[in-house]
Amino acid sequence: PAPRRGLLGRAPASTGGRPISRYCVEWDTTSSFSSQASSGAPSRCGGYALGSAFVQGEAIAGPGPYSLVMGGLSAGQTYFVRINADNGLPFQAVSHTGTPPDNRAFELPTPPSATPAKVAPGPSANVEVVVLWGDSLRVVFDAPIRDGGNNISSYRVEWDVASTFASGATGQPLGAATVLTTALEVVRPDSLAAGGNLPARLFYDITGLSAGQAYHVRVAPIGDVKGFGPFAVASPAPAVPVQPPSAPTNVRLLSTPLDAVTDLSGQNGASADEAEEEAHRPVTTLEASWSAPASTGGAPTDSYLVEWFQAATARPEVQVVQIDNSVALASTSGTWRLRVNSSSTLALDADASAVAVRYALMSMDAGAGLGGPVGHVEVTRTAIGSAPVRGYRWAITFADASVNGGDVAPLAVVADGLVAGPGTTITTSVEEATRGVRAGGAREVQAVRTRAVNGDPVAGFFRLAFGVTPADVEAAIAAGTVVEEMSVLLPADATAEQVRRAVSSLPSVGEVAVTRREINAALSEYEWLVTFASDVPSALSNASSVSVGLRSLVADTTALLPGNGASVVEVFGADFETSPDASAQLRLLCDACLPAERPVGYASVLVSSSTFATRLSGLVPGVQYALRVSAVNRVGLGLPAASTPATLAPAQLSPSAPRNVTASPV
Repeated sequence: PAPRRGLLGRAPASTGGRPISRYCVEWDTTSSFSSQASSGAPSRCGGYALGSAFVQGEAIAGPGPYSLVMGGLSAGQTYFVRINADNGLPFQAVSHTGTPPDNRAFELPTPPSATPAKVAPGPSANVEVVVLWGDSLRVVFDAPIRDGGNNISSYRVEWDVASTFASGATGQPLGAATVLTTALEVVRPDSLAAGGNLPARLFYDITGLSAGQAYHVRVAPIGDVKGFGPFAVASPAPAVPVQPPSAPTNVRLLSTPLDAVTDLSGQNGASADEAEEEAHRPVTTLEASWSAPASTGGAPTDSYLVEWFQAATARPEVQVVQIDNSVALASTSGTWRLRVNSSSTLALDADASAVAVRYALMSMDAGAGLGGPVGHVEVTRTAIGSAPVRGYRWAITFADASVNGGDVAPLAVVADGLVAGPGTTITTSVEEATRGVRAGGAREVQAVRTRAVNGDPVAGFFRLAFGVTPADVEAAIAAGTVVEEMSVLLPADATAEQVRRAVSSLPSVGEVAVTRREINAALSEYEWLVTFASDVPSALSNASSVSVGLRSLVADTTALLPGNGASVVEVFGADFETSPDASAQLRLLCDACLPAERPVGYASVLVSSSTFATRLSGLVPGVQYALRVSAVNRVGLGLPAASTPATLAPAQLSPSAPRNVTASPV
């Protein structure tokens, strides 16, 4: 960077009867301000000076003094400066020789010349601190507006629990790092606003902090010649690193104590029969208890989420395939097929029997039990209409949990072989009558992938959001802002732990688990699988999807390199969509993805942070139930803790004695 000089001045004594609209400042290495006369191109101020600039608008609002910083100067070179005022009236020629060229009135500063020299840089601009996790903060800042003629070779980052930055040994900051500018993470200038009008942002991650402890952070630039500039304190001050709480401890699942049989005869009007019936009433409750988590994550525990469900009960998927002729099925000729991913059944008649449909599904490819896509199924057929029958509905129950367990991708009807009779039309559909659920349910798994489009390696940064739509993110980008539900910036090669922390810190998400897979090392392409380990509110479910899974994560790629679509971040939710090969089959676009499945018999309750026990009600006697408890703080849900024992069933009791027994002679 070249040295700069500053100029400071006030309004003229006389404005000529009109308000001053602007000032013109020019500078030169000669006192005649004519070093560029040979070029024949006058400066803004009408002369032939080396440089010139207007000072106007907001820069001259108010009574002054006004200032201008002149950049691009040479260190050690003496420069002369002068300034004139302009009230909007045209300047007039006053000499036939052209010297002076017009009647502009220039004022020379005091002193009239100066020699620029390198000085210490100014403070870093727009210094902010954001929470990454319970042990880390990120300080984000811009380069100083005035570098003092220095190359900013490094920055000093300091942090302390006190605003004096003197809590460490011998009055030093508690922690500090001098970081080379080349080692700082840099976001490209056009990544933070649509117009690219923000400077490149620098950031540094401070690690090894204590959750819940308030920290002050400050940054100072270091010039290559003049050394340290002043410190700028990050906002907010202080900042507190936090994360979700750890799992509760000592989670127990206990049987509800049985009341002793009491003879209530004659008490409060209860009869002996009523007392007997009460003593043998079915037990539909269990007792849950737990202790506080080992770590609150740096923020007070607000509540506990208690969840319970039938541990071993699965619910098979039921899909209904329908073929309907607008008049009569008898006028329909030809055949149809069912498709599962890339596999198709044998051809089926329009009025195929339930047995034929079952055989066609179970004999695809190698067949059921031999690697085929469909295991054991049960099929029933019902007619649509009567006299004449317009079509049929086939209800298909996927009974083999080992092959088609849980939420099964919808079948597809391939009806291009059916021919409708004259004046009739054929419609087909597939409906999910009963959504399949695995025993114990399933946690949602989504995938995030980086992809190089034009062969250049992926670099830069991306963000992830949850609970918003892609349109919400695009609107925020266009406005130069960030949606509230957006994560911190993640490098294009982020580790699994970086992605886990970023997503777990998003509102309404709670803890997630993340694995990373390298797709193409040469292109820096990666895939992160995100498993939602905590229960997510149903309000964020994707009601428009076939599977009704959670909303997909959304990526902001404006900081990704190379830009303009040459690199992308693809997010695959656990929704069934039309496959990219344009087949009729609906399938998960990500083979490793999994829609969320709420367990059979699921129920939950949110209790206060001072509550450490609750009764689970509405249970089925003799059925094994599982329990899990999660702690909640202002960041979100922590990981759940399973109970000891892992499952327990409400007690089954012997029946009460028969009632109204009478004897009669035979």
